Amino acid sequence: MPKGATSFAAPATLAQVPGLIDQLSAAETALEKTLGVGTDTVIDSSGHSHLLRQAQAALRQSENRFRALIEKSADVIALLSADGTVLYDSPAVTRVLGYVPAELVGQSVFKLFHPDDRARAKQVLAELRASPAKSITVILRCRHKNGAYRLLEGTGTNLLDEPGVKAVLLNYRDITERREAEISLRASEERFRSMVQGLEAGVI
Repeated sequence: MPKGATSFAAPATLAQVPGLIDQLSAAETALEKTLGVGTDTVIDSSGHSHLLRQAQAALRQSENRFRALIEKSADVIALLSADGTVLYDSPAVTRVLGYVPAELVGQSVFKLFHPDDRARAKQVLAELRASPAKSITVILRCRHKNGAYRLLEGTGTNLLDEPGVKAVLLNYRDITERREAEISLRASEERFRSMVQGLEAGVI
């Protein structure tokens, strides 16, 4: 590869997508400065030729596909550092918690948790740090931007040792309405059971 050019591989996971489009653009600029605009073929040190533009188009298509999966996902996709600092939040965080991603990046994720759930959240992160590639699913309360607490179901995966990721991958969704519906259904069933048991006549 010519001096000054940048190389990278297509992402293996969704967590690798943030920032890769910018890297691709920078790599294309560097290549054009080195090789000249419109160059279609590169000869490597072993004499093999490579179709540069074709490879770039394929890589860009792959990156756009992965980015669409992240940006259109109903679940929030986040990346956390080992100490719980938010490194990335997908756009879905605005719908779920009311914040735009830039408001949370660089902040401690623990500030969002209900005070009674904060210790459990820290325990989960500690368990993840201790076990590379391990995943843990947990249900905790997080503060919405409007001040209300929402019940979130999230799965964290330790990818701290993964090259190009080096973060904890977090996927979470709002299950507040679902949990409220489950509680309401159980209460309704209990009321019906009590009513039937209180009837003097038999019920068929």
